[in-house]
Amino acid sequence: INETNDDVTVSVEDVSVNGFMCDPFWATMVDAGKKSNEQISFMESDFELNGIVDVTDVTFTLVVYDSNDLMAGNLVEETFTVNP
Repeated sequence: INETNDDVTVSVEDVSVNGFMCDPFWATMVDAGKKSNEQISFMESDFELNGIVDVTDVTFTLVVYDSNDLMAGNLVEETFTVNP
């Protein structure tokens, strides 16, 4: 839920799957006061190239910024690791 009064853009950077860098080219905009449920997808060829059959961990930096003021700086920039 975007609990701010501004539209924000949410993206991921520095994404690695099982230790291999994989770029999902993903971002989404969430209007002020709204929520969004999104799915991040990866290219199958990235997995094939790196021999990824089973995903054991995904590490990424979540970045949130004001969609209308790119010079304002990031509202959130935090790294997470997920072990499905």
